[in-house]
Amino acid sequence: MTKNRKLATLLSLLLISALVLSGCAGKPKLEDTIIGNWEAKAFTDNLGLDSLEGSGVPAPKETWVQFTKAGEMQIMADGKPLLDFMKEALEKNGADEETVKGLLGLFPTFNYKVENGKVILTAFGDSQSMDAKLDGDKMTLSDGKNSMEFTKRK
Repeated sequence: MTKNRKLATLLSLLLISALVLSGCAGKPKLEDTIIGNWEAKAFTDNLGLDSLEGSGVPAPKETWVQFTKAGEMQIMADGKPLLDFMKEALEKNGADEETVKGLLGLFPTFNYKVENGKVILTAFGDSQSMDAKLDGDKMTLSDGKNSMEFTKRK
C-alpha cells in the first residue's frame, strides 16, 4: 500500500471508531447530571424565606438549590448555605446563641440519593422517592401527585 492509502485507511478507521464510541455514550446519567446548582422557585418560595424579616433576618435576594457529590441538597441564600446565611444575619442583629440554635433547628437538612432513575429526598428522617425526568437543562421531580421543576443555573 502506498503511504497515502495507509493514511486514508487509518483516518477512516479512526473516524468510524469515534462514531461508534459516541453512539455508545448514550444519555447522561442522572447521578452525574443532578450535581450542581439549580433554580427551583416553587420549592424555595415554599420555604417561607420572605417571612424571615420578623426574626431579624433579611430575606435573601437570591435563592437556589445545590445538589452536592456528597448527597446533600443545600438551600443556597445569596451564595451561602441557608443555615450559614441565617446564622450570620442573626448574630449580626444581636441574637443570642440560644435563639440562633432554636431558629436554625426549624430548617431541615436535606439529603438525596439516586436509585433506578429516582431521586430519594430525606429530611427530618422522612424519605420521599420521586421520579426524575431530565430535559436538557431542566429537571422535573414528581411523586405522582406533586412535581417540582428545576432549571440548571448557568
